[in-house]
Amino acid sequence: MGQNDAPNLASEQDAYLRAARVGRLAMLRPDGYPQSLPVCYAWDGRRIYSVVDQKPKRVELGRLQRLMNIAGHAQVSLLVDTYQEDWSRIGYVLVYGRAEALTAGADYQAGLAALREKYPQYHGMDLEGRPLICIIPERVTGWGVLAPEHG
Repeated sequence: MGQNDAPNLASEQDAYLRAARVGRLAMLRPDGYPQSLPVCYAWDGRRIYSVVDQKPKRVELGRLQRLMNIAGHAQVSLLVDTYQEDWSRIGYVLVYGRAEALTAGADYQAGLAALREKYPQYHGMDLEGRPLICIIPERVTGWGVLAPEHG
């Protein structure tokens, strides 16, 4: 697959990723342990973006664990799922890909625009210059009910 190619997603997977509000980003820490974090994200049909926003962090930006994880091991996954007590309505999309932290460029600007379009909370935040995680999907799997209103 070329650098600009995204894997082919079924239309319901694409719609589900666009509509869902949160995903779980899984990474490998430098010490070998896995780490998973809930993240707000935007999928533009080519890339997945998540910004290190202004919500309080326990450490300075340059030492943020998720950025150190990606710097040390670019392979990540993003799980977007729906749980319902009615198990006939559960489902998920799992994206495997390569992540990088961006602070400028066309993908950076596209990512900020996509995130601001999806999340009104970002309209009032000064996000420019803050690290943006860009995931380049390599493989996508899914299962179950992928109705966007359930994401």
